[in-house]
Amino acid sequence: MRFTNILIKDDEESWVGSNTYVNSCTVDRTGNKKLVFILCDNTIATVKAYLEQIGNGHAVSLLDSKLDERLIQELIKVYQPNLIYRNFDKDKSSLIALKIHDNNLNLHPELALLLPTSGTTGSPRFVRLSYENLNSNAAAIAEYLELTPKERPLLHLPLHYSFGLSILNSHLLTGSTILLTQHTVMQREFWNRMQEEQVTSLAGVPYTFEMLDRLRFERKKLPSLKTLTQAGGKLRPALVEKFGKLCQEREMRFFVMYGQTEASPRISYLPPDMVLAKPDSIGKPIPGGRWWVEDEAGVRLAPGELGELVYQGPNVMMGYAESQADLALPDQMEGILRTGDLAVLDESGMAQITGRKKRMIKVFGNRVGLDELEQLLARQNITAYCVGQEDRIEIALDPESKEATDARHVASLLGLHPSAIQVFRPMSIPLKNSGKVDYPTLAQQLRS
Repeated sequence: MRFTNILIKDDEESWVGSNTYVNSCTVDRTGNKKLVFILCDNTIATVKAYLEQIGNGHAVSLLDSKLDERLIQELIKVYQPNLIYRNFDKDKSSLIALKIHDNNLNLHPELALLLPTSGTTGSPRFVRLSYENLNSNAAAIAEYLELTPKERPLLHLPLHYSFGLSILNSHLLTGSTILLTQHTVMQREFWNRMQEEQVTSLAGVPYTFEMLDRLRFERKKLPSLKTLTQAGGKLRPALVEKFGKLCQEREMRFFVMYGQTEASPRISYLPPDMVLAKPDSIGKPIPGGRWWVEDEAGVRLAPGELGELVYQGPNVMMGYAESQADLALPDQMEGILRTGDLAVLDESGMAQITGRKKRMIKVFGNRVGLDELEQLLARQNITAYCVGQEDRIEIALDPESKEATDARHVASLLGLHPSAIQVFRPMSIPLKNSGKVDYPTLAQQLRS
């Protein structure tokens, strides 16, 4: 990725950068490659640290600055980063770089970025992304969104979240003006920024669009706004149609997109002219990508048949990391990602997602691994069984245990709003014949 004369503004200041390179030519093959943790906020300080370190060929991990301190220390213990950037004064946007050690780590030369796999649970599992992964995905996004230097996106999604980071990378690639904010759509300052900065595009997860609908977005006067993009989970078809019609009336573009962190993260997009015709669809693969559907035996299925969606492209991760030793591993995926999503392809090759194979849900755009959440609670001596659906986590406390928790405590650990959490103590936990927890039955009991 190469860009010059970039202009970035956050809520407090402006910054002009120039002659920055982020591509395979920056790979450090001298053995001095370092591992750098950056605790992120949507500020210029965070962007500067990211660009400086990844531009110098170091491996960077972007983490939520609001992550529980115990979880941060656990990650440091597991991965032993050389350097960590963090903010010790929440009244300021500056970051302080703390050197932890100067030891040489065994890091793969192509390793560029580490992103957490499941939102905010502090799991030590990371997605390993290469320079090629980042570059190819940024270029593909810039191509299908037809980005130009005239773009002025308002980036309110967190930079440690792969969707937010992809907005930064794709607009850096095209020399756009990037507007960062830590305000939310529920705050007046957010909308003041939209008007004052003449924002041209706005991205959001399903929760964002739910809030926009409640705020009667259609009444807002934003003449500079030309593009809406949505990803991070399935948006209700009714809202897809509502925003699709609104954008059509105002000669705006509305892109519905699909992706995973493991794909850097964008996998597909639904062109604006197809939104009203196919509101349930995730569209077609991004430029340079392709997909198909397989059954459990790995046999490719015909259009109309349900199976696991498999994606192939240069943006597919190198693999996962669960320990420092994994950071030396080469590409283990060979460009193929089994998404874990159940899908059906139509005759035109467009896909519709019908569900998940594994126990992973999205809450307000954040991926939460239910098994990992159980493990997190167990480390606090809380025995619980977790189920959930989009934007809601349901926690069943062990009826035999005296330990307890509440929605606020769990929400604080996850960095989510307490409204997303429900805690129960049922009379019993349903089990399968094998002795394993019967999660589908548990979910039915909690919702009855």
